[in-house]
Amino acid sequence: MNAGQAGWRERVSAHLAVVPPVVLAPVVMGTLALGLVVAGVPGAILVAAGLAMLSGLSALAWPRLSLFGRWLRVAVLVFLLGCAIIRLTPA
Repeated sequence: MNAGQAGWRERVSAHLAVVPPVVLAPVVMGTLALGLVVAGVPGAILVAAGLAMLSGLSALAWPRLSLFGRWLRVAVLVFLLGCAIIRLTPA
């Protein structure tokens, strides 16, 4: 990992350190759950927003994950991307 990659991780981690974990997790999970319940474009936007938040958190944890953990994170993100696409298709 080069210095630029370590720098952005430290900056983002410093900003997230201000937010209590008891707030961050429910916001991400609530956005995803609401996006899966709401139909149409608003649901797809909510799932995409939750996907963006979850992928950002996954990027921060990526260097410390095992190979299985990385594959699991990728599988979850692909599943959520599929959910967002399904939300955009008419019923």
